[in-house]
Amino acid sequence: MDGYLKALLGGEHELRRVGKKDVEQTANGEFKTDHGYFLFSGSSVANGNYTENTKQTMTFAWELEDDTYAMSKIEVTRVRVLLDDSVKTPTITFYYACEDIWGINMQSLQELIDDIVVYVVIKCNDEQWPQSIEMP
Repeated sequence: MDGYLKALLGGEHELRRVGKKDVEQTANGEFKTDHGYFLFSGSSVANGNYTENTKQTMTFAWELEDDTYAMSKIEVTRVRVLLDDSVKTPTITFYYACEDIWGINMQSLQELIDDIVVYVVIKCNDEQWPQSIEMP
């Protein structure tokens, strides 16, 4: 495994809250907002009377080794979730199929994820994972 890929994608990476999860009004009239860790979206290409190429993605912010956060997305079919009630901050682990980076088009971090990541595992507690996911 190439050292650069291992340094960039290897291990568990903490996730950061990125989207509005819930807005509720409390009994005293104040509004409470809770932000989630995951944003779900979808897009499709229509051709005549049917839809082809429906793509549903999950967007997330993950910590890099230099303590910065990158915004990335991945198709929901490549997401696995491990629920663990002991988790305080959710993490993401990337599983990829690549022995070296030669020949990979790395114009951006997102292109690297699109090209070599086979799946990811999100490790979070039950409260942090959305109870109902409504896909567009």
